[in-house]
Amino acid sequence: MIVDTIKSVVSNLDQNVQFVYANLYESNFDLDHLASETGWYFVYIPPFENTDTIGTQREYHTSFTLQAFIVRKVDAPTTDYRSEEVQPIVDQAREIGRNFIHKLGYESVIDYNPDYADGIKEVRYTAEYAWQDIHLFGISLQATVPIYEGKTGC
Repeated sequence: MIVDTIKSVVSNLDQNVQFVYANLYESNFDLDHLASETGWYFVYIPPFENTDTIGTQREYHTSFTLQAFIVRKVDAPTTDYRSEEVQPIVDQAREIGRNFIHKLGYESVIDYNPDYADGIKEVRYTAEYAWQDIHLFGISLQATVPIYEGKTGC
């Protein structure tokens, strides 16, 4: 299951990051109770849809949009922050995101079948300023992730 793979990759990142599995509404509530001044959070948002391509042996090659947030609290007023103070946090979150995508790309579930997919090819990182009720800073990332889990229609 891809969620287990993502959770495993997050637990093995170069930076200590806590995995949170929740939709946007749940994450707002969950992070109110979890977020500390110094901790990083990887918020994995379950995909809204996926696409299956049926192979010649009736196997399913699936792709989905991975959406996640890598965020943390800052020790500063979140309604009156300065870009020069929070931009290093955004930059660090982007590096954590790159580390995550790099490690995820080596997982066996990632589809490298040239007939259907060629791994993760593009990632979009968006800066997040004062995200959710507790005003977290970092990035959101989105990527189309092709996976092959050995499933068939049988």
